[in-house]
Amino acid sequence: MINIRAITVGFIVTVVLGMMGLGGFLAPIIGGVVVGSIMIGKNYKNGIVNGGISGGAASLVYALVAVILSREVSETNATTLGLHASSATLIVITIIVGLAVGTVLGSIGGIIGVALKKRRG
Repeated sequence: MINIRAITVGFIVTVVLGMMGLGGFLAPIIGGVVVGSIMIGKNYKNGIVNGGISGGAASLVYALVAVILSREVSETNATTLGLHASSATLIVITIIVGLAVGTVLGSIGGIIGVALKKRRG
């Protein structure tokens, strides 16, 4: 069951932590824990889904901001890294990887949040 309130709170927590410098791997996990802790019910599946949506959405925002702010993504830089891809390809890869990583980490956080909720009773 999708819990919009929990997803929204988790998304906001993830974005705020990211702006405070705790982005990367820690923010989506903590946001997922918050989602799993405040959502209705104690179902791991719901924790995975809701935490994943929250973490994925926040990571998608981060990826889009990184692409917009990064003016140094160019074919020259890609060739230097040994990648033979256009800037557009690198942008798409950045967005897809960011979304995937955020979704997985948010889901892990959702599982942890549900486990903590069950442990509290």
